[in-house]
Amino acid sequence: MEHHAGRTGWSEQVDLIIKPYSSGDWARVKIRWGDGFAPAPDDMIMNGIAGTVYAGDSVIACGGVLPLYEGVGQVWSYVSDEARGHGRFIVRNVRNAIPVIMEEMNLHRVQATVQSHREEYIRFAKAIGLEWESTMKCAAPTGEDMEMFVKVDC
Repeated sequence: MEHHAGRTGWSEQVDLIIKPYSSGDWARVKIRWGDGFAPAPDDMIMNGIAGTVYAGDSVIACGGVLPLYEGVGQVWSYVSDEARGHGRFIVRNVRNAIPVIMEEMNLHRVQATVQSHREEYIRFAKAIGLEWESTMKCAAPTGEDMEMFVKVDC
């Protein structure tokens, strides 16, 4: 299923399309400065449910939910600087998709980890309907703290 949206910029019209994730889409996202975590292998991603946001031919974001174990999924995303200005469209679609994904994957909990110093990502986690649960000390590969955000249905 594809979702379309038009956005009027200062001098141009940009059409956004959300398509099901295809193998390798994460590698087409020009990740933001400071985002250096390695993605999950495509075979793991393909076991979950994921989507890709296109602006024309450019992949500006992708994300989804990976199954961790029975009833629990991990939310993941890669977002480029090119996604700036399209936040409402992305947030609305992700927020609406999470309950559907939880039902389809038979999950009672989805969770996302966010670097503690990434205020923009913390705002995104909250905007898509996740609630702050805890700070995980030294949990990032770099030794930084991470914040755990969750949505539960139990």
